[in-house]
Amino acid sequence: MKSASLGLWLRIYIHESVHCGHGSLYEALAALARQEGLAGATVFRAIEGFGMHRHLHTTRLVDISDDLPMVVEFV
Repeated sequence: MKSASLGLWLRIYIHESVHCGHGSLYEALAALARQEGLAGATVFRAIEGFGMHRHLHTTRLVDISDDLPMVVEFV
């Protein structure tokens, strides 16, 4: 087990529907982080959010969104 040390934390906000090649961007980012030896990566799927166009993406509406906000964090 590695001991604690100073590090950096990077947070990226994307939409669930953004793709990279044949897969999702969040999967590609997590795989790249692992390949490059980063200490850790976590992907969070939000239940609600909006961006600069003010369009609400949520799981609460009858019309379930397939484009929810995602947060990818790296350490």
